[in-house]
Amino acid sequence: ITPPSLTIIEPQNKTYSYNTSLELNYTASDLHLQSCWYNLDNGNNISLPDCQNTTFDTTDGSHTLYLYANDSLGNTNNTERVTFFVDSTFPLIDFAGQTPSNGSYINTDFLIVNVSIIEDNVENVTYELYNSTSLVNRTIYYNKVEFINFTGLIHNVTYFYNVSVVDIVNHKNTTETRSVFVDLIKPLIAYGSGTESDGANVSRNWIYVSVSVTESNFANITYKLYN
Repeated sequence: ITPPSLTIIEPQNKTYSYNTSLELNYTASDLHLQSCWYNLDNGNNISLPDCQNTTFDTTDGSHTLYLYANDSLGNTNNTERVTFFVDSTFPLIDFAGQTPSNGSYINTDFLIVNVSIIEDNVENVTYELYNSTSLVNRTIYYNKVEFINFTGLIHNVTYFYNVSVVDIVNHKNTTETRSVFVDLIKPLIAYGSGTESDGANVSRNWIYVSVSVTESNFANITYKLYN
């Protein structure tokens, strides 16, 4: 009248972080042991020939394995089960819109950094900002935050930044490190020697214009002529 004795050794009630193929290791005993089988998440029953251990494939996420055994007189043990969690995938992270490209120049004292994160089990997200000598700001969020605004940037400084994400089983991924140069001062420009004074009348078919420019990070200069 006694059903078979069952003990699940593997998998255990824990998180598995490296692959989705796991061992089913168990013991089954009875004077008249006949058959053993299992299912995953109340799915299809899978027979275990000669009640031997096996391996099985699963997916990332939470799962419950149910193990059964009966004897030749019809006594069945249907109480053995174990719940476990699988996270075998590294998080994905990349910069998203509004984030300056590497080597950019910005004319604001703040820096907006957006990222796109693909990960269901985020443990933390870390944003880091450096200058050429030291760490300026490190901000850690313990949830899936995909945006930060670094403020208080200083003129004429190159900053470096990156973002990393860690999942609950310590898988980590990090963006590239990008740089931006902060330029908060407008260029200075003035008419130079030889340029006609305002309102002048000239007897020729050309106009000479010279200018002096004060700017460390020159990009371009544009001359426009109107009637």
